[in-house]
Amino acid sequence: MEVNKVFKKNNSHFYLVLLPGTVLLAGLQLGCSNSSGLNPAQVPIGIERLTRLDQIYRVPVNVQVVGESSYDRTGGNDDGFSGAYSYLYRDEKGYVIFDRQGPGCVYQMWFTSMLMSFGLPYDLSFYPDGASPAVLTIPSGTGFSGETPGLPFPLVGSFTRSSGGLFSYLPICFQERLVIAASTLPTFYQVIAHLYPPGTEVPVFNGEEKVQEAAENLGRVGSDFLPEEKKEIEKSQVTVSVGEKKQLFELTGHGIIYGLKFTLEDYSEESLNSLYLSVFFDDAVTAQVLSPMGILFGSGFGPAEIRSRPIVMDPGARTLSCFFLMPFLKKAWIELENRGISPISISSEVSWVKDKPAPDFGYFHAQYREEKPTSPGADYLILDEKGQGQLVGVTLAMAELRDSHRNYLEGDHHIYLEGSTSPVLNGTGTEDYFEGGWYFLNGTFSLPTHGNPVHRSLSNGGDATGAYRFHLSDTIPFQSSIRFSIEHGPANDVEAEYASVVYYYLRSK
Repeated sequence: MEVNKVFKKNNSHFYLVLLPGTVLLAGLQLGCSNSSGLNPAQVPIGIERLTRLDQIYRVPVNVQVVGESSYDRTGGNDDGFSGAYSYLYRDEKGYVIFDRQGPGCVYQMWFTSMLMSFGLPYDLSFYPDGASPAVLTIPSGTGFSGETPGLPFPLVGSFTRSSGGLFSYLPICFQERLVIAASTLPTFYQVIAHLYPPGTEVPVFNGEEKVQEAAENLGRVGSDFLPEEKKEIEKSQVTVSVGEKKQLFELTGHGIIYGLKFTLEDYSEESLNSLYLSVFFDDAVTAQVLSPMGILFGSGFGPAEIRSRPIVMDPGARTLSCFFLMPFLKKAWIELENRGISPISISSEVSWVKDKPAPDFGYFHAQYREEKPTSPGADYLILDEKGQGQLVGVTLAMAELRDSHRNYLEGDHHIYLEGSTSPVLNGTGTEDYFEGGWYFLNGTFSLPTHGNPVHRSLSNGGDATGAYRFHLSDTIPFQSSIRFSIEHGPANDVEAEYASVVYYYLRSK
C-alpha cells in the first residue's frame, strides 16, 4: 500500500493514501496497539483475530456483541425490500447503517440488494473516531471483488463468489466512535461488532493493517490453526460393527488437540449419517462433541466438497478434517458409534500438543439437534446454553416436506444473549445469515468462512439446502447465556425437517 503524503500535527500522524482504482483511504493513525496497550479483554483485537486463529479457544471477558441489520421491526418480512428499515438515519454522510460508541471493532458485514444485482452499486464509507473525509470508501460494485488493493479475498467477496451476497471480514476498529454510511439506500444488510470494556486500547483502523497476512491465513484451507509445526500425532484403524461403540484415542495430561482427520472406506451418505463421533474432555459425564459425522463436517446430505478454514470434507480422498482447537487439562478421549445397518471401517488421526491451555480457555463443543418435522409457529432451536463462552459456527440442513418454492429460506435468525428478551442479532433471511442472497442466486459454493455446498431436488417437488457459517473473527461471546434460533419460513409456517450442528466454546461451570 503506497503512502503518498505524511504530515504531523499535535503529535498525531495523518496519512493521505491514494490507491489506484476504486478505494480511497485517508485517515488518522492513533498509534494504539493491543500488544502493548491496555486490553482488559485479554484476547486478540482487530486484524490479530485473523492472524492468530490459534487463540480462538480463549473466551473473552466482558466483550459485548452488537449488531445492526435491516430486519423488519414489525416482525414481518420486509427485511429490506422497501428500504424502510435499511438505515438508522440520514445526514450529510449518506444513509447511516452503523453508529456506535467505542472502544470497539466491526468484524463482519454482509450486503445484498436489487440495485447491486442489476448493476447499480453504492459506496460504503467508514468514519472511525470522527475522521473526515472517510478513512475508507468501498464501492459495492467493485470493492468486494477481492482484487482491490487493501481488500483481498477471502477477507471480502463478491455476490458471484458468495452466491448473491457481498461479505467483508476486514476489521474496522475504533476507539471512540464508528459511523458507516452508504451513498444510496442499501436495502439488505447485516453488521456484527464487538464492544470492549472502557479503557481498552484498540488498533484504530487506518489502512495500514496486515490485511494480506490475514487473508492468507484465512484462506489456508486444509491446515491447522497453530503458528508452527507440531509433532504429536496418533493414529488408529478400526472397524465399528453395527450398534457398537469403539474408543479411538485416549490422551492424558494437559494438551490441545489441533487436528482430527478420518478416512472412511464407505464414504456414502448412509455411513456419514449413521457414524456418530463423541469427544469427552476432562471430567465430562456427557460428550462435549456428539454428532453424526456428515453434518459435523459440514453436510447433512451426504458427501459434498467443503473447503472451509476449520472444517474440510473431501469426497475424492474420502476424508473428513477438523482444525478447531480442543483444549483440556487432564484427559481427552474420542470414540465412534455405529448407528447404521452395516459395519464401517475407518482410519483416524489426532494431532495434539502437550501444552497447557491459556487460563481463559473454553472447552470445545459441537452439538447436534434435529426437528423432523419443525414446529409450526416456533423457531427451530439451534442452541440454548448457559455459562460463559463464545459461538464459533453452525452447520444447518433444511428439507421442505412439500414444495414451498424455497420459502423456508425466508426465515430470520435470532440470537439472544444474557437473557435478553429481544434478539441482540436479528437476521434478514436464512441465506443472508450464510452470506448468500436471493435463495443462493448463483448456486452452491464453499468458502473459508461460509458456504452452501448442497442443494438438491426432492421427490415431493421441493428441495433441500445445506449451509455452514463459521464465526472465526466475528465470534459471538456470551457471559451468562445464549439462545440461538432460526425461523423456518417468514412466519415459521413452512413445514420442513431441520438438523444442525452448533460449534462453540464454554468455560468450565
